[in-house]
Amino acid sequence: MLELILAVCGVLLGSAICSGTETALLSLPLLRVRQLVQMKRPGAQTLYAIRSQINRPIATIVILNNIFNIVGSILIGSLATTILGDTWLGIFSAFLTFLIIVFGEILPKTLGERYAEPIAS
Repeated sequence: MLELILAVCGVLLGSAICSGTETALLSLPLLRVRQLVQMKRPGAQTLYAIRSQINRPIATIVILNNIFNIVGSILIGSLATTILGDTWLGIFSAFLTFLIIVFGEILPKTLGERYAEPIAS
């Protein structure tokens, strides 16, 4: 059972990091990033390099997020079947879907937008 809980937490954490980072990078205007570079803020140069060529980093983040969500759900489903049995798989899958939507997508994106500058930096 501990293995299942750790797998769910790992998938949620990975998905949350990807979603929050994606939103933070896209929420921060390039003009603000240039201001941070002029103010010599730590990490501003790297952030400018990422933000000025955003297509590749965003594609990587989206791919990683999908890997966490899809492959993680498959592995967790397999673990859940082994631990809980076939009877509970549907209920567990619905619960996992809810957790991923709320804690892997909505909450991290809200926080990523609200705290875009410190997260992106």
